[in-house]
Amino acid sequence: MNDKILAAVKAGAEVYKYSCVGGNAHAVLDDQNLDDSCVQFCLEYSRTSTDPDYTKEQLAAEQECLGTMLELTELERRAVVEIICVLDTLRYRTEEKNGIGGE
Repeated sequence: MNDKILAAVKAGAEVYKYSCVGGNAHAVLDDQNLDDSCVQFCLEYSRTSTDPDYTKEQLAAEQECLGTMLELTELERRAVVEIICVLDTLRYRTEEKNGIGGE
């Protein structure tokens, strides 16, 4: 794993701290629409969001993530979303095992 992929994984994980569905980055992170045009669309959408439900911190996290993703190839982006998915699954299973989270 190279440094760019690691940075994108960290940035993506930060997005999920604010939204379990990826917020304005959902189409990229959850739906895996990884082409340049989709990543750029989501980045611009986040940059111009006026939705009061999104905090400045959440929008900054989305923009950092999507900007980082634009620096990657589509194959690297796929690796990023797969790594994030695995980490999220591990977190969920750990919480479930320890009686944390979930309802």
